[in-house]
Amino acid sequence: MIFWTIAAVCAAILAYSFLVERKAISLAKIDLCFNDLPDEFDGFTILQLADLHISHWWDLERRMEALVASVAEKVDVLALIGDIAVNSRGARLLKEFINRTLPNCKTLAVYGNTEHKGHYGEKRRADINRVEIKTLVNEHVVINRGSSSLVIAGVDDPFTDHDNLAAALNNVPNGSFIILLAHTPSRFCSQITTGEQIRQNLGGEALGGN
Repeated sequence: MIFWTIAAVCAAILAYSFLVERKAISLAKIDLCFNDLPDEFDGFTILQLADLHISHWWDLERRMEALVASVAEKVDVLALIGDIAVNSRGARLLKEFINRTLPNCKTLAVYGNTEHKGHYGEKRRADINRVEIKTLVNEHVVINRGSSSLVIAGVDDPFTDHDNLAAALNNVPNGSFIILLAHTPSRFCSQITTGEQIRQNLGGEALGGN
């Protein structure tokens, strides 16, 4: 009796995950306050999408597009946090999605474990690079506004040991306000020191996107 009870509970959880949770999608607005954020970046908005695993454009993806379109005019940077597309069609659909919803938005990305998985990892990375977005592979970019700037750094996938935080932060000016993109940041949090001034972590590995 106990066995069948456990089996029934597991079946119910799996059914909920497949039929309900995987189709649930929403955008969460999170306001963050930092005393050392340059005034010119007050209201700076990053739209974070992670674990999209795009291979087709069905109902869930269309609902995501509608949500993104509803906030597009407020977005300064689109950040794709790994596990982006699983095949060439997915990469093409991603490009079309960005062109429709955020054509004038700066788009940054980091790789996840999907982009390094199996024999197709290299091809997935090549497909994403053809989308003409800036993929941060253990490197950073500087965003300027007026006389101020902030740094957005990105590391390759920590889960598959392709990350190099030191390289990503190489030559970052002292005192910079740094935002870090990483698919699984918990894998290397111990490497981050207070001297590196990383003020915000944007991570992924929440299957279905976040």
